[in-house]
Amino acid sequence: MPSWMRLLCSWKMVLRHDAMKIVCLGGGQLGLMLAASGVRLGVGFSFVDEDRHAPAGRLGSLLDPRQEAVLEAHLSDQDVAAITCEREDVAESLLGFLEGRLRPAPDVLRVTRDRLKEKELFSALGISCAPYQAVAGLQDLEQAAGRLGLPMVLKTRCGGYDGKGQLVIHDAGEMAAAWQAMAPQLCLAEAFLPFSCELSLIAVRSLTGEMAFYPLTRNVHHQGILRLSLAPHADADLEGQAKEWVGRLLQHWQLVGTLAVEFFLCQGQLLANEIAPRPHNSGHWTMVGCRSSQFDNHLRAILGWPLGDTGALGPAAMVNFIGDAPEAGQLAPWPGGWLYGKTARPRRKLGHLSLCASDAAQRAFLVQGLAGWPGVWLPPDLDVVCRGSHVGWR
Repeated sequence: MPSWMRLLCSWKMVLRHDAMKIVCLGGGQLGLMLAASGVRLGVGFSFVDEDRHAPAGRLGSLLDPRQEAVLEAHLSDQDVAAITCEREDVAESLLGFLEGRLRPAPDVLRVTRDRLKEKELFSALGISCAPYQAVAGLQDLEQAAGRLGLPMVLKTRCGGYDGKGQLVIHDAGEMAAAWQAMAPQLCLAEAFLPFSCELSLIAVRSLTGEMAFYPLTRNVHHQGILRLSLAPHADADLEGQAKEWVGRLLQHWQLVGTLAVEFFLCQGQLLANEIAPRPHNSGHWTMVGCRSSQFDNHLRAILGWPLGDTGALGPAAMVNFIGDAPEAGQLAPWPGGWLYGKTARPRRKLGHLSLCASDAAQRAFLVQGLAGWPGVWLPPDLDVVCRGSHVGWR
């Protein structure tokens, strides 16, 4: 090929790269952090969100889903290289319009936004989970109590997050009130199983079929909201089991993008709890604790680029700011600090701080130093928790 033709082709590639766009359904903090991974590579972003003050609007344009003609024209733009999501509660009409184009596919979201469908998929794929039963009325709830025993957990099938949409029924006298609190929503009853801790595993599968897995992560919740994540969780057997199960889900769906699965650890055995087909709060530590973060690899996956290294660089942690957050100046010295730009209100995630240490002792020291920061809650047994989630480093 003549040199002038090679030069012309290279300019075409640059122009095409500069014009590359990604559309993300949802404009929350996950979209914001995904865009931060892309804009440095010249990738432009648009976010479909009704909230004109959505956090991701700081790094891209916001599209109102109610303006259907404008939205359809934008989604049909030939420069849109990929359409993805940072949330599961996408209108069915929009999912239908995006059939064959959304990564992950619409069928993935149809399952993962419904707790019953998640449990049914776990059962079909041989993935252990707590015993469950669908509940559409008080009679169903009473039958579930007879089969699952008390106490048990009653959850809405759709719409619950951060502890919302669920309650524990301790005795038969509470069942009528519990159903009245949930009705008329379709629900799911689960056996209440005491667990020693909560874990999660995040994986990614590319458009090319390449897969990668991040280390197992230990999560600590308070009042139903994630407060602290620690990684890697030092248990090779548990991590191997988690990877096997998450791999089944990736292959079942031929999923393109990121998949997070939350687990309970009960009597030394994993039980799958819920799925998120997107980057996940418990994976924010990867932004400083890995060479390629969950957001970097989600971007690579949906564009068909080679996936990056998911190995941990050291013992890492992530602390959420809930209901309140430090001032920007207090957070500025920390490379893993994020403020989402949301208005403060109780129980709301306003930001987080991720850190990576040289060893578990330093990690515990750094995390303990955040005690008293606005919006930070730390477990009283932090030292024990930190020692239980570490790995040796060469």
